[in-house]
Amino acid sequence: MHPTTTLFTLALLASPVYSATIVETLASRPELSSVAAFAKDNPDWSGPGVNKTLIAPTNDAVTKGRTAGTLPATASGAFFLAESVDHRTRPNYKILKGKDGAMLFDNYVPEGPPEIHIRSSTNNGLATGQIQCDDGWLYISDIAIEPAAVPSVSAVRGPAAATAFIDLFKSINAVGALDAQKDVTIFAPSNAAIAAAQAQIAALAPNQLAAVLSAHIGKPSRFTTELSPGAWPTLFGSYALNTTVGNEVAYVNDAQLASPVDNPTSAGAMHVINKVIIPPNLPAPNSSPVAIGTIPAGTNATTSAVPSSTTATASAVPTQTASRTSTTSAPKATTTTSSNVTSGAVQGVASYVGAFLAGLVGLAFAA
Repeated sequence: MHPTTTLFTLALLASPVYSATIVETLASRPELSSVAAFAKDNPDWSGPGVNKTLIAPTNDAVTKGRTAGTLPATASGAFFLAESVDHRTRPNYKILKGKDGAMLFDNYVPEGPPEIHIRSSTNNGLATGQIQCDDGWLYISDIAIEPAAVPSVSAVRGPAAATAFIDLFKSINAVGALDAQKDVTIFAPSNAAIAAAQAQIAALAPNQLAAVLSAHIGKPSRFTTELSPGAWPTLFGSYALNTTVGNEVAYVNDAQLASPVDNPTSAGAMHVINKVIIPPNLPAPNSSPVAIGTIPAGTNATTSAVPSSTTATASAVPTQTASRTSTTSAPKATTTTSSNVTSGAVQGVASYVGAFLAGLVGLAFAA
């Protein structure tokens, strides 16, 4: 066979053409019928433009989300962006921000058979199928992407598993004050870190514990794709965290970011750290209100999602442990890249964070 003919034949085998829109393709897949039923209520899925992305869970994934109580009956479990997210492009680690919150999207093997790891507020999973349609990308997911959960739910039911951290808020009736926060970054000490600091924590008055917890919440929200060295204001008065990035590690003060990072919540990003941060300038016992920032203990929080524009930022490597799954279908040969790119400064910082997170991946798999 002529070499040109051989190459052409291989190209056809590797890159079948899909002459259908995302919604048309969705409707043609029986395993996606649960999501397809929501298409009429989401006109943006079929709106104008050729650079869209829909991450659609299988029927089984939707059922699991409903049974677990993380996916409301009124939610499709799908994640939509009005721009193209191409799993073959670099940077391959992306935080996607949609109208109902954020999610993690990372293709471990951009140059080969895709291995796309995803994370919602309460779950880790894989995008097991990738289809390039006439108007963008359709990804098939083995988890439902629920509307962003409040921090107290995400910390306990999600990958962070920071149950002891939430117990501290419960002890001063401040879970509602935590869940009411918006546009913040939550540094959640691991259960082991809180156990190691138990003697110090037990000695704190309620208002002092509230100050310590407030010092674990920075403003604004930053995922690892947005980290930068320097001072990071917190909800505890004028107290600021010092962020350092490099040498395959990242710290806030002397607490190291640990696995997992980039947990999306309704309040913003949540990262696990390996140490409790206790500021040196705590108020005197019982000398100030018990509050998380300016929100007093006893506040009842609403459960609205993270307000954000439809963007996709990219960087680094996530901390996932899901197993590799083969793809359902191959994409077209034509590549459509994301219309949103990070700035040079952010990409520069992300290169440091990427090295750090690569080390976390090893820890995650070792665990």
